[in-house]
Amino acid sequence: MLLDNKHRPESSTVLVPMFYPPLPPEAFASQKSLGSPLTVTSPQSRPSPVVPGQSFSQIRLDTHFTDITGTYYVDPKPPITELTNKGKKSRRAKATPDAIFHSRSGKIILDLATTGLVSDVPKATVVVGSKSGNITLNLLPADDSRPRFDLEVKSHSGTVVVFIPKTFAGAIQLRTKSGHLEYLPAITRQVQPVKETDQESLVLFGKQNGPSSQLPSDFCNIMSGSGKIVVGLRGEDTYVEEPGLWQRLGGFLKGDSMDGQRSRASSRPSSPS
Repeated sequence: MLLDNKHRPESSTVLVPMFYPPLPPEAFASQKSLGSPLTVTSPQSRPSPVVPGQSFSQIRLDTHFTDITGTYYVDPKPPITELTNKGKKSRRAKATPDAIFHSRSGKIILDLATTGLVSDVPKATVVVGSKSGNITLNLLPADDSRPRFDLEVKSHSGTVVVFIPKTFAGAIQLRTKSGHLEYLPAITRQVQPVKETDQESLVLFGKQNGPSSQLPSDFCNIMSGSGKIVVGLRGEDTYVEEPGLWQRLGGFLKGDSMDGQRSRASSRPSSPS
């Protein structure tokens, strides 16, 4: 996705396009607009995303009030190679993430995918954060040749909703100080709980690599201060935010009944005995 001057956020950096083979067909399942995380979110029925022909090796978007939305294919950079004093090449860790999306109070609504080859760079590091805005992320599926996700999501008081694809293989960690953690029904049936408390959750999802395997795994780390964290399975789970007090009062004043208008199912995976 190219950002023109008309829609460019307050602060951004130049995006460097790269070209790679397209993502697998399942990445283009018909889907409906995610909209706000305060409404029904149904990723499976969203219009087809932009066909990936170009991806970006560097993404830096930082706004104060402007919403950040769109579909982004992240092409991770390889570690920097430098010569040591002995003339030998050594690799050092990447100093910054491959993609950063940050807004102080604006909403962040993104479709995210990785591109490139896992043999070149095993993971794409993506950081998403907002102080008070809501965050909705839809991770697109990818085959085993693509780099895995290393995703970090931070929110102070906003609601965070993340949909995980069936091709995700790794750990999902949720942490909150005073917020609420919620797994939607479809993903609850497929995760393996490792740790469960009121403030922290760690589960495994998808095919797990053995201890001796050198294949990379996905990792999704979501942190919140007082906001709610919701995780669902892409294409199967639907999330409806419970109306606040003023929304309920507004409905009653209009003569609307809230019963039957809200379908909200939440569950938490049971910890192993």
